[in-house]
Amino acid sequence: MKERAIAVLGSGNGGLNFAGDLTLAGHEVRLFELPQFKGSLQPVLDAGGIELEGLCRTGFAKPAVITTDIGEALQGADVVLVAVPAYGHGEFARICAPHLSSGQIVVLNPGYTLGAIEFSNLLIREGADIDVTICETISLLYATRKYVPNRVFCEGVKVDMPIAAFPSERTESALEILDPIYRQDDGKRGRLFPLDNVLLAALTNGNPVLHVPMMLLKAVDVELGEEPYWKCKDSTAIKLMRRDLDREMIRLQIALGFEPLSHIYVHDTLMYPSWAPVIDTTDPECDADLPEWVQPKNQPGLYAAGQGHNFLQMRYLTEDIPYALVGMSNLGELLNVPTPVIDAAITLASTVTGEDYWQTGRTLRELGMAHFSKEELLRYVTTGRAR
Repeated sequence: MKERAIAVLGSGNGGLNFAGDLTLAGHEVRLFELPQFKGSLQPVLDAGGIELEGLCRTGFAKPAVITTDIGEALQGADVVLVAVPAYGHGEFARICAPHLSSGQIVVLNPGYTLGAIEFSNLLIREGADIDVTICETISLLYATRKYVPNRVFCEGVKVDMPIAAFPSERTESALEILDPIYRQDDGKRGRLFPLDNVLLAALTNGNPVLHVPMMLLKAVDVELGEEPYWKCKDSTAIKLMRRDLDREMIRLQIALGFEPLSHIYVHDTLMYPSWAPVIDTTDPECDADLPEWVQPKNQPGLYAAGQGHNFLQMRYLTEDIPYALVGMSNLGELLNVPTPVIDAAITLASTVTGEDYWQTGRTLRELGMAHFSKEELLRYVTTGRAR
């Protein structure tokens, strides 16, 4: 495996897991966080690295660079992994614009709905005269949590991660670089599963299918601080809402001419096949097998129930609604495909949070795509040109 210089942007769950795992794989990793969030990075600086346990590479990882200087992080990097929530993509595009170099590959982990296009548009608006390839995955590669400021526990690693480049005619060349980085355990192939384009990537993002129904249908309990996964596994109402969200996403795929990929297929066959190991850290019966600092009873903060948190402010709504479902609804309008359950979810989420996601979400109008015909839309995501 050729060692690569990799900039990892973001020091949250995904960023620390990427930085630690890829450092232990032998790559030169530069871990970056925005200066205003240096407090998140400080424990890693103080400790000199990241402690990883779970199902990724484990041990103490010392990235080559830990910094709040974006120029230091990006200079000479082959690959730039952006591991921040979708609502951070715009800020990271703006600060990266003066420092990116032609030939670099940027990967949004994940891109949500057309994040790669938003990132590309912002680079252009910021005057970045460079030729970079921007890719987006449909999910974070790791199921992971940063439970303690410089400690990460990885519950699982996706087996096949769907990805697409913008424009999609660059996906194959990008994977020649990325596949050896996202290497399968057997070393024979990568973990990346190429999709037709970023439209299909958007419409196979299972996060809103998994997260939104449970958040909305048990909103009162969630608002009062109950962790949203509790009580949901056997709920018929939640299963039915997930089914219909998935059906609407599939109808949009078909309208665009894709061979449809259901959420169930992507989740259970590609990312988490039955043979892939996964650790459920929320299961009390697992406590004896978990490090003390991972056990649910010892968790302060966001992932601990009963701590006075309003979980309606979690990204399961604040990200999945405006940065996933709003764009899908827009696609439905453009393609004349009804999306009543998606639309209802957006409206209800706007109501219970007091945030008008129809106005604040990532829309096709914001991306400069609302006036496209279907043919222009497909040409644009393939070549970067609508005409």
